[in-house]
Amino acid sequence: MKFYQSTSVDNPNAPEEIANKEYVDSKIGEASGSFAAPVFITDVTNGGDGIVGDKQYLAGTVPANVIVTEATTDDNSVTISVMAEGGSFYSPQLIVRGNPALPFNEGDNIPLTQDSHDIRTFHGQITLSGIDTTTEVTIESSTGSTASANIIRAADGPTVVNFNIGPYPGTQVAARENQQMQITGVVDNNAESISVHDFGAAKGNNDAPTAFGDLNSAGAGYKTFTTNFTVGSLTGEFTVQIQALNQLGTAGNNIQSDNAIFLDQRVPQIQNVTIEYPNGQSAIKGTEDATIVFNLVDATESEFSVGNSITMLSGNFSGSELLVVESAGNGDKTDGTNLTITARRADNDTETTVSVLVKVVDTVPTLTLSIAGNPTRLTSSPTGEQYTVYIDSDLDLDTVVPPSISAPSGSLSSITQVNSKRWQTTLTVEDINPRGVFDFFNISAVSLSGVVVNSAQNTSYTVGGFSERTLAVPLFDTTPGDEIVGRTVDMGVEVGDPNKLNVTLSGVPLTFAPDTNDAALTFTVVDAHQGFTDPYVQVANYDPNGYILYLNDRDQAGANTTGTMTVTIREDA
Repeated sequence: MKFYQSTSVDNPNAPEEIANKEYVDSKIGEASGSFAAPVFITDVTNGGDGIVGDKQYLAGTVPANVIVTEATTDDNSVTISVMAEGGSFYSPQLIVRGNPALPFNEGDNIPLTQDSHDIRTFHGQITLSGIDTTTEVTIESSTGSTASANIIRAADGPTVVNFNIGPYPGTQVAARENQQMQITGVVDNNAESISVHDFGAAKGNNDAPTAFGDLNSAGAGYKTFTTNFTVGSLTGEFTVQIQALNQLGTAGNNIQSDNAIFLDQRVPQIQNVTIEYPNGQSAIKGTEDATIVFNLVDATESEFSVGNSITMLSGNFSGSELLVVESAGNGDKTDGTNLTITARRADNDTETTVSVLVKVVDTVPTLTLSIAGNPTRLTSSPTGEQYTVYIDSDLDLDTVVPPSISAPSGSLSSITQVNSKRWQTTLTVEDINPRGVFDFFNISAVSLSGVVVNSAQNTSYTVGGFSERTLAVPLFDTTPGDEIVGRTVDMGVEVGDPNKLNVTLSGVPLTFAPDTNDAALTFTVVDAHQGFTDPYVQVANYDPNGYILYLNDRDQAGANTTGTMTVTIREDA
């Protein structure tokens, strides 16, 4: 017996022969007349610009939404997707037919492509045109199998008969951007939703929730509807455009509203707010009045409210507003706000609010003077040592009239503002200025409400000490009458406190002595009024506040026979 044959034959009943594929397929078909490689309609989609929906599927399949048996379209063109298995000749041939007959595609072949995972499975598509009525589409396979799907031609989209906009919100006579307004009208019974277009008075495409009346509530075949739209950003008179959609999503006629509405985007403005205080002041006090002037633009009304620091005396709406307020007499008000102005435009229900501060100062400021670094004494130099003097106030001061002070010793620069409560000036102390304890005077400052202050705390300052300087010691001359000249040096400045003098003679430190007695490595200060202009004067009187340095050590002074000796002097603060 032979198990294999080199070639297959059409009749395997012959001795020792085997069957080929075609023979097996044909015999299986004979054994079961219902068996054939199947074909299925797997999808129906839009073939043009319309909508396909409400698809029905063959029951009992897994998954349940694969084999399409029915679909609804609002267009005359659909695309049919198919899946088929091969038959005796491996690759099937598919043709499409319709009932009623397809006007453009009756009997057309469907091109197929092989499945990439199953070589016996094939997929294809065909677009059918001219379907203007409900049609049963049948796919016939060369394997003998067929598949059908009912294509239901939907009615046209619902017609909006008419609709109106309104009313305006509240008491308005115009609408503004982003407000919601209502539209009401009449539409076909089959309408399921209303689409408001981005057109005219409406902003953005908006499928707003719609309330429909009962069927035939607007007459046979028609019902009422109500929906909202969002107002756009245009200005002027405009209509609104809508369409109604049925359950499938098919849109009906484009229609504009029977009426138009006014769009007004203007918002009232409060411009050029100015507070006029009395007598050039920057605040009011006591029973003084302040006038507030401003301009209202695009406003139809206004109102005002005040805090507890001021009282409204008068105020009336006009194009140029004028308000008068006075102090309420219950304390200062120099920060925050205490007057609110509100402008409204009734036409479109818009408003603008501006809050301002009317300053009230009943309290008299307290001034305090200070010198930067808080030095005990102010030292001088030939060209001047500079010190920053601060004028501080516990309240804001007027900036139009700055504070002022005078100094009995030293010179002051112009006063500049540091902030609303601090001002500063520079005090320059030179060697020629007197020494001692002094008080700033001619103190003056003006409060915001015009109160003049002429006193201050901490007005005292002390001038004493001077900068280091190196001076030549006159040549010592033993000639009678000339000796004292070689022992004195003009320091160019009066001494404030001789105990604070620091003296070196050609680098050798000297010690202060409160007299003119001859003593080694000592010095003193002598009469500032001596002058030493007469070379024969032999007397030098001790003066703690003199400006002449005296070398007590005669031998040390006598060593200056060449005139090269120097003395370095300073008075510490």
